[in-house]
Amino acid sequence: MRAFRFRRRGLRGTAADLVEMLGSPGGQSLSLLEVGGGLGEIQVTLLETGSVVEVTNIELSSSWEERGRQLLRERGLEERVNRLVGDFVDEADGIDEADLVVLHRVLCCYPYWERMLDAAATRARRRLGFTVPVDRWWTHTAIRAVNLLLCVRRMSFRVYVHPPEAMIRRLESADFSMVGDHAGIVWRTMVFEREVDGASGR
Repeated sequence: MRAFRFRRRGLRGTAADLVEMLGSPGGQSLSLLEVGGGLGEIQVTLLETGSVVEVTNIELSSSWEERGRQLLRERGLEERVNRLVGDFVDEADGIDEADLVVLHRVLCCYPYWERMLDAAATRARRRLGFTVPVDRWWTHTAIRAVNLLLCVRRMSFRVYVHPPEAMIRRLESADFSMVGDHAGIVWRTMVFEREVDGASGR
């Protein structure tokens, strides 16, 4: 269903917002690292618009691999994407840096957000973008309900609302500055740029 929607309508929603906010810093084709890219819609969109020329995707679940590779084959992009299966936090040191790093709805699925964000920051040469749940009572309530259902079903997976303001401070302390911030009803999308010699690298 997800692949069908993308083939028919293209990128939509917060994923499209993230792509627009990332832009193409420096006005040149760049490399992309996406953490938890799933099917790979963001990657395909950026490749087809010429915003990036090569992609590395690392996904914890192998269940996306067949569908993701099929989508790439359909678009003639298979040779430009390196799809990996594994835990990004554990394997980040072995992954090449990229101009752009993306974590779309990924941090909320990982209990130790500091470790994941730090790993992403070390891989990002220019910009780092991510989407997380807004820190509001309704998202906390909804996620508690989701986690209760997961517990009843004896599933170990959990969802989290991590503190966005703490994420901002952490990236600022790592020499990133915010260049984009959009909060909707459920999701907040933020883009940061690595500072160069104390100034923005734009």
